[in-house]
Amino acid sequence: MADPTEPVPADEIHPLTDPTICADCRKDNGDRGFSESYGRFLCPVCRTHRKRVQFPLWARVACAGCVILGGWGFIRSIRISRGIRAYQHGVTAYKRDDYSEATNKLRLARTFMPDEEAFEDLEAFYHGHVCLDEGKPAEAARWFQVSLNLDPNSKETAYMLLVAQRHAAFQSGKYEEYFRTSESLLELDGRTTQALLGMAPAWACRFALTGKEEYRQQALACLKEARTAGGADPDDWIIEGWVNKILEKRTIMSLLDFRYSVGKGGGDEEDFG
Repeated sequence: MADPTEPVPADEIHPLTDPTICADCRKDNGDRGFSESYGRFLCPVCRTHRKRVQFPLWARVACAGCVILGGWGFIRSIRISRGIRAYQHGVTAYKRDDYSEATNKLRLARTFMPDEEAFEDLEAFYHGHVCLDEGKPAEAARWFQVSLNLDPNSKETAYMLLVAQRHAAFQSGKYEEYFRTSESLLELDGRTTQALLGMAPAWACRFALTGKEEYRQQALACLKEARTAGGADPDDWIIEGWVNKILEKRTIMSLLDFRYSVGKGGGDEEDFG
């Protein structure tokens, strides 16, 4: 039996709780009890104080920041996923030679990811192809230049820039510039069949303008070397007939006009070789 003279341990003392008296400030609420908060009956003032102690301003700001950042991150992840999807569709369209659709998809991808430099590069590159298809080589060259500025190491873009510039030079009657860009393509691509078939008409145009025999011989030498190299598509060899026509008549005509003259018009819209 416990000794009544011994003090009772504190954890065994269960004081009576009066719900009409605030457990903190001891405010008396008469015969009406206070609401219970945090396991205690508290008046409104003490309840507000307790809430502030439990959730200080910095904690509330931090929580709000987490909610905002989480929501922003979620929205951003959706935008990124839509941008990547549009990019993938654009690349697929380019591979099937649908340059207009490829350009539109990359433009859409950039709306979702405007800071993605690779998307800007591809949009400009695809747009250059669209302009070439529409017979606007000067505009195509401007787009390929934008693409090359974004990726200076891209040999494919550098090649297409020269193609567009060569096309624009022939279209505007700047045959010396046409010759120089043809030389640049030959240097960039090496002495491939396609590069040689592009260089031959440039020599032929020089011959037509000057009558110098050495230029005629250079044009014929390019055609001979291209024949030896082989590997071109059968339709590409119509360039051989076009070059011979220029050399024979000493008159510059477009490849498209030559195609029509031999009954093959409409098959190839290029007019510069």
